[in-house]
Amino acid sequence: MDDPKPKRTYKDTIFRSYFSTPLHLSGLHRHITGIHIPPEQITINTLKHVFFSLSRNDISYLAGKRYMVLQEAQSTLNQNIPLRMLVYVTLLYRKLLRRTDFFSEKRIPLPVPEFYEFYCGPKDQPPESTLRLSESFPKDIPFAPPPELVVTRFNIRYNEDIRKCCRLLQYKPLRDYSYFIYDTQRRIKTGEPLGKALAHTMEYCVGHDIMKDFLSEHEQEVVDMYSMSWRERAFREAAMKDGREEGREESRIESIRSLMQTMHLSSAEAMNALLIPPEQQKQLKDLL
Repeated sequence: MDDPKPKRTYKDTIFRSYFSTPLHLSGLHRHITGIHIPPEQITINTLKHVFFSLSRNDISYLAGKRYMVLQEAQSTLNQNIPLRMLVYVTLLYRKLLRRTDFFSEKRIPLPVPEFYEFYCGPKDQPPESTLRLSESFPKDIPFAPPPELVVTRFNIRYNEDIRKCCRLLQYKPLRDYSYFIYDTQRRIKTGEPLGKALAHTMEYCVGHDIMKDFLSEHEQEVVDMYSMSWRERAFREAAMKDGREEGREESRIESIRSLMQTMHLSSAEAMNALLIPPEQQKQLKDLL
């Protein structure tokens, strides 16, 4: 179990797989908005292969004909969620409408969009907050305000003290999901290998009626999905680190060139002036 072989479903997230049922989405929407939409009126329309498979939207659905709901699960903080939601909802409206609708003289009635992010990462966040697309635009626009899109972020990280939890964790499926993530990560932090941590968490959850049916039916898929998610997060962190290193290198090269041009220094003199260690100078000289 420590080195699982991904199956066909390995690119799904546990959140997407667990909540992509009309029954769960109906209950979650009711807990968020107070509006009850029966499960038979939930139509899942999640996009696939947007920004490549790693960045497709998690879950979207029509609640009756009135609401277009987009939901994302995040384990890291990302201030660009409103921009991503803007792309997703545009594609969903395009998918929903006929091409001829865009040329109709009558106004096209649209389902109201709702945007939600479920954060389950390690950083402290308020139980509920908002992310705004307008924050990405310049602040000194002299004419009409920029378009707005508001994403409500729910911090669904599990806490044993229910009083400190987000109100949505009163909804059992979401609380179960939150506990599953919490317990797995807790075991990993104590030194358990990923495979064993997952096995112990699933055994506990099934025995305590936490995501019981889902875990019993999809045990190996859950291992594949969680393992892939864990590896993808490590890959993103490594890529970000490489990007920061690359940025520092580019900055040093620009500084060296500037000194060479303005002070008429040789490359070695410029690098010495910048206190660049000798072991790094040869590599940088090859890039000048």
